[in-house]
Amino acid sequence: MREAYVQLLCPKCTKNWSDNPDELPGPDASFTCPDCGTTSTISEFMRTSRDLEILTRLQE
Repeated sequence: MREAYVQLLCPKCTKNWSDNPDELPGPDASFTCPDCGTTSTISEFMRTSRDLEILTRLQE
């Protein structure tokens, strides 16, 4: 079991939270902000490029 978390930031409402990358869709999949309902690719919700790199690696 991996204990990793990535930081997410909604590009519209700026909600900031962390989540387990195993529970998130792949980097090109659609994702919806749980607060404001904005939908975009999950990669646009990654707070840093390192978070996106972690998500990508763990999704392989």
